[in-house]
Amino acid sequence: GRLFTGGGYAVAGRAVARGEPLAIGIHTLRRTGADSFRNTSAALVVLNKPIIVNSNDPNAMRVSGLASIAASRVDVTGGILNTSLLSLPMRTRTGVRPTLDPLAFLPVPDAAAMPVRSNAPLTINSLLPTFLQPGVYRGGIRATGASIVYMTAGTYVMEGGGFRVDGLATVTGLGGVTVYNSTSPTYAPGPISVTGLGKVILFAPLSGEYQGINFFQHRGLATPVTVTGIGLTTITGVVYAPAAPASISGAAAVGLDILGGAYVVDSLTVGGIGSVTVNLGLNPPRVPDVRVVE
Repeated sequence: GRLFTGGGYAVAGRAVARGEPLAIGIHTLRRTGADSFRNTSAALVVLNKPIIVNSNDPNAMRVSGLASIAASRVDVTGGILNTSLLSLPMRTRTGVRPTLDPLAFLPVPDAAAMPVRSNAPLTINSLLPTFLQPGVYRGGIRATGASIVYMTAGTYVMEGGGFRVDGLATVTGLGGVTVYNSTSPTYAPGPISVTGLGKVILFAPLSGEYQGINFFQHRGLATPVTVTGIGLTTITGVVYAPAAPASISGAAAVGLDILGGAYVVDSLTVGGIGSVTVNLGLNPPRVPDVRVVE
């Protein structure tokens, strides 16, 4: 530049980035071992979102029987063992680099600042409607029998005991509910378990730090997560249990259930005899995906 101008020549650069909500579908975080993701029989639909498997095992992802998968793409760090009679999605890649936990930033609820709603394990088994308020439940919550439970919008902290729905219980949380499953010095940890023949409808918060999150399990807790649908289950938010194995299964012949908006878990098994749908819809967590576009 000095040859022509007698002084320094300014060098400028330009970069343009675009931010949008991160596409979270199914993400298994375990870095080693076979069957980090396994589908044995169900027709799994991850609507417009990816399946990401971090395990470096040659059989990190296993698909067998009459299982089928529909997703925007499948990325596996290791390999895929596919013995299914049906095909995998077109965009399937192996040997990709592991993807970090997209929800590692999510803060833990401050239980000390929340009201204690129950000092002992709460079992609900009543034909009369039961209304629950957000707060701390020492020993967890179980809805069973033919009980009818309404959960007011907010954050529910299980200090031990877990969160279980079984029998013919109906549980509804329409205003935006997040359940945090944690530990306790008094009560043994329990699972997140939504099974039985009842009706479960849980909508995730539409704003705030837990936007798009229905279940959040303590990051060091390995108690399992189980969600089973019979055509009456709608869980719209993310199920986040980074140290836990999860299993989801459908019993309806068509995709009537939404068994979660997304899963970020240690490992995942999909089964059952019907169709399993995972659909985050228009309410994703507030996780930015920033990429250079120019």
